[in-house]
Amino acid sequence: MIKVEVLFPEAANLYGDLFNIRYLKQCLGDGMEEIDTALTEVPAFTKEKVDMIYMGTMPESVQLLAIEALKPYKEKLQELIEAGTVILLTGNAMEVFGQSITLEDGIHEALGITNLSSKVDMMHRFNTLFAGEMETEEGKIRVNAYKSIFAFSYGDNSQNYFLKSIKGCGINKESDLEGFRIHNCFGTALIGPILVINPDLTVYLMKLMGIAEPKLALEEEVRKAYENRKKEFDKETTVYLQ
Repeated sequence: MIKVEVLFPEAANLYGDLFNIRYLKQCLGDGMEEIDTALTEVPAFTKEKVDMIYMGTMPESVQLLAIEALKPYKEKLQELIEAGTVILLTGNAMEVFGQSITLEDGIHEALGITNLSSKVDMMHRFNTLFAGEMETEEGKIRVNAYKSIFAFSYGDNSQNYFLKSIKGCGINKESDLEGFRIHNCFGTALIGPILVINPDLTVYLMKLMGIAEPKLALEEEVRKAYENRKKEFDKETTVYLQ
């Protein structure tokens, strides 16, 4: 049985990101147990073995609540990361694992698991398409997705980035390196939901969870949708930055 813990689904649920987990459940069926952990609850990963931890996009005000909720378990999270537990953070959830988040009222300390810091500008939303590649032991995996963000991240992720951009910017407008990867912990500002629209990435994560022969739900449909999206993203006329 694969156990997937979803952190704070009552708040970290913007942009349909929870469909990353809904789709994973479709892929794994009865072989997956979903554990939903609220902001007021002690995470399951502190008490039992979980195979994957997921946290999705949340309102900026909730980021500070998420940081406070996870601070007591920072060492446990670092232990799980070193042990190779799969962790996926999408949208602004990745900022919770950074050094700090700068809001209108000042700089707020984050978990400090990565060396990235973010600066939020609620008056200017940044929308962009993104296409990039991840290096794996089995070759490159291409990811096509979207960003709709109020914050850019800053810091050196050259040694632990998630994706190298083909089109679209990385953690900020001057970077072509998106997100971070520390062992099997992935953080990215991308939304989509990315597992639904990137079948090869979904297969890769399932393999990291120990599934020898991953099977995709609606494989023909999701792969066809992926190829159609890739063609659209690759058109010279496609506008990336909005």
